[in-house]
Amino acid sequence: MVIYDEGLKPRVLIYSDTDDIDDLVGVVNQYAGTTANIGSFTRNIRWESWDALISIGHPHQSSDHLMTIQIGGAPVGGQVIRDVHGYPAQNRSMQLARSNGREFRTDDDLVPSLKSLVKSELVPLIREWSVPRDVIDPPRFTANASYFAPLVSDLDGNAFAAIYRPDNRAREVLYLPAGITDLRPWLLFALERWSVEDPEAFPSTPDWTAAVEWMTAEEIDARDTWVAAVDAAQKARDAADRIEQESLSALEELRVKADEAERILLTATADTLVQAVAAALSRLGFVVEDQDALGAREKLEDLRVHDGEWIALCEVKGYTGGGKVADLLKIGRFVERYMKETKGESPDARWYVVNQFRERDPSNRKQLLWGQDSDVESFAESDGLAIDTRSIFLLDKDVTGGVITRDEARRLLRESTGRFAYGL
Repeated sequence: MVIYDEGLKPRVLIYSDTDDIDDLVGVVNQYAGTTANIGSFTRNIRWESWDALISIGHPHQSSDHLMTIQIGGAPVGGQVIRDVHGYPAQNRSMQLARSNGREFRTDDDLVPSLKSLVKSELVPLIREWSVPRDVIDPPRFTANASYFAPLVSDLDGNAFAAIYRPDNRAREVLYLPAGITDLRPWLLFALERWSVEDPEAFPSTPDWTAAVEWMTAEEIDARDTWVAAVDAAQKARDAADRIEQESLSALEELRVKADEAERILLTATADTLVQAVAAALSRLGFVVEDQDALGAREKLEDLRVHDGEWIALCEVKGYTGGGKVADLLKIGRFVERYMKETKGESPDARWYVVNQFRERDPSNRKQLLWGQDSDVESFAESDGLAIDTRSIFLLDKDVTGGVITRDEARRLLRESTGRFAYGL
């Protein structure tokens, strides 16, 4: 049988719900043998005379045999919903959903050319979007030939872009998110992919001068060098991505560890805070006694802090508001109790350690006992020191980082009275 006036292949339909498609048509015309534009309500299309569909937005018409590139809109294609016996019960169109997470990921198993496209074209685009963002609600295809392969997805498996074969309404779909402005690299990728599966409909690679068969010897050598360079660059990017992810994971682990240790100085109250202050002072080289652990019948100061023969009585408080002047009087009673215990010997210092405004960002907290300068001065006259736990955190951090020595840190605390505001 002879067929007359058959269009050159590949034969590509172009759909858009707008009239501004001159650039799109120009790109498709460079690589397609035959093209035609259709609108939402174009009638009398003989779908069998076409091989592919390029769609901006959701096409209102399609056919099961068409290879499709779709940019934005509800994804073309349907799912066959089966009953408990496995028989088709209904058809359901694929749907867009909303993704509320900011994180997203790419598929590590993509072929290098597609992986490069995804990283250069899709990742920057998706990052620009505000949350929530449109994603494809993952379908549950039932036909043996159907599949769904996300190119970029959120952490719940919803796809921003995907290659899939629906149960009906398209043979294969390369779905790209709205906002893609350069169709050319995606069209070249798709036509090359489709030519492997259906060389009759897509008879050659889009750019035949890039086919090895029609290259010169010099071009082949240059191509081999380029392929090796691309492969090396991709391996370097993969290694860099792996190092970035590993370092980020290490940072997250340390952040969790600090939240449960050093940073408790900035967040906790009650016994948890007392233990954190004791641990920090111990790291500075003090010998610390937890008085509550003695089980005394009457209330004692929280900690006794020793540096050789030197001793400080330390009361620790945590507040959602500011420190309290009344606490200074309590420390005075602890000193009286200590002097009875030691037959008149006074401690070398009395410390009031406070994690104040503990629910706020530490950078935005007021000075300890702010506006109570006269009370702080009176406290200093009796060797009193009001210590913001932020300063203990910063001092501990600098000792660990080698900024100052443990001996110097202890000397600063021993010799200070009034307010201790190290690093603030």
